[in-house]
Amino acid sequence: MARIGEVWMNSDKRVYKFFKTKNWNSLDTNTKKTVLQQIENQQALKQNRQPIPIVFEQLEMNQLGAYSPTNQKIVLNENQLRNNYQCLETVIHEGYHREQHLFEKGDPSVLNWINNPELENEIKRLWQENMNNYSHLRSYEEYFFQPIELDVVERTYQEMVWNNELYSEPDYINYLSQKSDYIKDIRTEATKVYGVDYMERLTGLREIGQNNPHQAEIREKQYRKEQERYERS
Repeated sequence: MARIGEVWMNSDKRVYKFFKTKNWNSLDTNTKKTVLQQIENQQALKQNRQPIPIVFEQLEMNQLGAYSPTNQKIVLNENQLRNNYQCLETVIHEGYHREQHLFEKGDPSVLNWINNPELENEIKRLWQENMNNYSHLRSYEEYFFQPIELDVVERTYQEMVWNNELYSEPDYINYLSQKSDYIKDIRTEATKVYGVDYMERLTGLREIGQNNPHQAEIREKQYRKEQERYERS
């Protein structure tokens, strides 16, 4: 395994070797935090933005982390530090939220591969609407399939799949397989509750919720009651 001081060049992929389970378990807490910050530094370089600090807090066990646009930092759950691949995924995931935030604010340096002005404006519109009406209350499906969340989930998964430094690790392959199954299960559940046009219905719920959260709650309960009646029939 490379030494910490050897991989602190901005684009050195050897930093990923620290996430191999045997290597990760040999690191102390402070070194793990340093490695995770380096992942954010390298992600920022790839995304043509400035890196932001990662802070570690004692959160609930089911909380992985978050990006704070107000404080411009990534918050990670210190209780999750033992989970090497989950930590890696969370840093990448939240870094993509940072990129989205900069893009939505009009920073021309990020996502500059989008050369179609109409597409750029449409993405900005979708993300602005979503950020102004961010949902995590009515259902997990509504949270998961929000434009900004689905975009980040898909790009994070793709990046982890193409990580050649870790792909030879059996437990890493197993982690990705479980993640793939998890995403499929959410899509299956969304189809059961909202129908095959679940994306359209969830978009409708978000739009209703912008002006009338109570009405959105009622509509959400109606969908679930319909599904319960269907399963009993």
